[in-house]
Amino acid sequence: MRKEVQKALEDYISYFGIQKAKEQLKSYKKHSEKYNKKGYVFFDENHFDKIVESNTQIGVYQVDYYYDVYKIPKKRGGYREIASPSLELKSIQEFINENILLYGDVSDYCHGFVKERSIVTNALNHCNKELVICMDIKDFFKSIKIEDIISVFSNMGYNKEISNALGMWCSFKGL
Repeated sequence: MRKEVQKALEDYISYFGIQKAKEQLKSYKKHSEKYNKKGYVFFDENHFDKIVESNTQIGVYQVDYYYDVYKIPKKRGGYREIASPSLELKSIQEFINENILLYGDVSDYCHGFVKERSIVTNALNHCNKELVICMDIKDFFKSIKIEDIISVFSNMGYNKEISNALGMWCSFKGL
């Protein structure tokens, strides 16, 4: 049994008891293709809700209220708006990152927010090149819509309800 499934089963036992966990394990063995996804396995929506409750007291529709929004000056003038999650919200986002997103497939060209990659690994690809262009994409994060985020989780194999909830946890004002 994959370690992610084993961890999910241990969590399920702690939330719902051994008998319900045995039923879930039986269903898992019978329909293992349903759970054939990378990362953490949620056996059902109740399991997902318990994971969220154990990490935070924030309801999924209250997420936007748990950001501290402020502006910082840019080098070339103007301001950049920063939406920083509260510690409580950050804990559930870290759970999602560590237990779900880090298991997703990522392009070899992506270096930001990827385990074992950094600004240094990105720069190494450009060393000794004849021409390097540096640019900033205007309003990059605002160009990503919640539907794009939800589709990431859907493509990872999560059902519609869980994908929608994960999308809410990973977005601010639907962006």
